[in-house]
Formats: sequence, structure tokens, C-alpha cells
Amino acid sequence: MLRKLSLLTIIAALFGCNAIGAKKTMPEGSLKSLQFSTHGTMRFPTYYFSVDSDEDGSVWLTHISDEGDTTKVAVGRGLLYDLRNIIERDKLYKLESSYKPRMQVMDGDGWRFYARFDNKESISSSGSNAWPKKLSFGGIRALLDSAYQALTAKPAPKGVVTYYRYARYDCNVEPSVDFEMTAKKTGKSGWKVNLKGVNPQFDYKKEPLYLEKTIDAATMNDVDRIFKTHQMYLYGDYPNPPDVFDGYSWHLEVKMDTGEEFHSGGSNNGPDDNGIYLINQMFEKFFPR
Repeated sequence: MLRKLSLLTIIAALFGCNAIGAKKTMPEGSLKSLQFSTHGTMRFPTYYFSVDSDEDGSVWLTHISDEGDTTKVAVGRGLLYDLRNIIERDKLYKLESSYKPRMQVMDGDGWRFYARFDNKESISSSGSNAWPKKLSFGGIRALLDSAYQALTAKPAPKGVVTYYRYARYDCNVEPSVDFEMTAKKTGKSGWKVNLKGVNPQFDYKKEPLYLEKTIDAATMNDVDRIFKTHQMYLYGDYPNPPDVFDGYSWHLEVKMDTGEEFHSGGSNNGPDDNGIYLINQMFEKFFPR
């Protein structure tokens, strides 16, 4: 028996394994802090979140962007509770202390996961060009991402959209899509809404390039709702991807009745959102082909 135990100890020392045959169990304490990060060879980090509770019971969520900007926001203790549940559900307490590829890799990426509990137990794991095969950090990342977005999201602008214009040019001088909605107040609560759009029957000879129609105020309200619920006010500039020399460009301009304005545009690139598509689809019914 002593001989067998000695052999197991030698094997564990040679291969750097955790105690062979040891059963890893979920720590019994409450989660006190957590950190998960990834990094590349040339920059650090590519992804970073930490959640920490201080001595007075406050809980802080810290995020470091891939450009090195640090944001720290206060969160409820419920986030630590939810993270602990995910650790237990996804069996992250079974992580090995380190993961490395069988063959030496000089370039690539790495990651680190650390969780500390109030009973002084902890889970610490990291990897370099290797990840656990049967365990996933997807649940942890999804919760951290959603918590951060909810706490830092810019609130929707006040007022109502009274001017909306979206134009798209597909390698042509003339726009393939160009909708312009303008609303003016009539009386105390009424609106006169005008919509201009590219004529689908335009033929350079007989038909005009643009058509104009007066539309109902309900459509204006729908534009305002989509603009806010899809957070189109967060759209920015989308530069042309590398090695793309032909394609399309677009521009979006929105004005609120409060005077606030929003501008966005791009070339062969755009937001991962269908807000523009939904509004275009709504406008197209006024100019049937």
C-alpha cells in the first residue's frame, strides 16, 4: 500500500497534476470575489472583468477594455450570488490549476479564472493556448457582459424623433435607399408628418427620383419607438474593413424635438442590429414597387 501511494505521488509530481484521485467539490462559502480575463501575445487584456466585495459590504464590478480603459461601477450583492450559482452549475470547481498545449506554442492567447469564497477557499485556474475540454466559461461571460451593459448603457434620449434620414449608396451616384421623414407640430398635440423616398419606378427619363407623401403620426411614433428600443442612438461610425474596395456606404441622421441630434454612418460595415431594416421596411409600404 505504501509503495502504491509513493508511485502515485511521483506521477503527480512529474506531470504537475492536482492530487490524483482527489474529488473536487464546490466550496461551501459565499462568493467574495471573482476575476476572469483573457489576453493575447501583443496586448493585455483582450477581455477583463472582476467582481469584488469590500469590508463594508459594497460590491464593485470592474471592466478593463482592450484599449486599457478602466470602468468601475457599484452592483448589488445578487451578482455574486448568481455567479456562485453558475460556478456550481457549470462545475467550474473542477478546473485544473493550469492548461497547456502538448506542444510548445510561442504565440497565441491565454486566460485566467479566479474565485475566492468567504471561508478562505478559492478556485484558481489559467491557460496558455489551451482551454478545458468539458468545462465552459460561457455562462460566466454572459452574466458579466449583461450586468455591465445594463449598468453602463446610455439612457434613451428624451423627447420624440421629428427628423429621420437614412441613405444608402451601392457603388452608384444615385442612392439605392433614401428615406427622409420630417414632422412638424400642428396645434398642441397634432403632428404633420412628411416622408420622402426614392422612387422605385425611377428611370432617368419620365419618373422623378424622389416621391413625397404625407403619412400618419402613428408611423412617426413607431420610428421613435424602434430608434429607442434598438438603442440606435448608440450607433457610431463604422469604418471600411481592410481589403474591401467596393460595396456600399450609408448615413443616418436623427433629430429629436428637444434639439438633440444623432449621426452615424459607415462603409461596407454597420451595426449588428436590425433597427434600420425595420424602419426601412415600414417606410417601403408607402412607396410600393
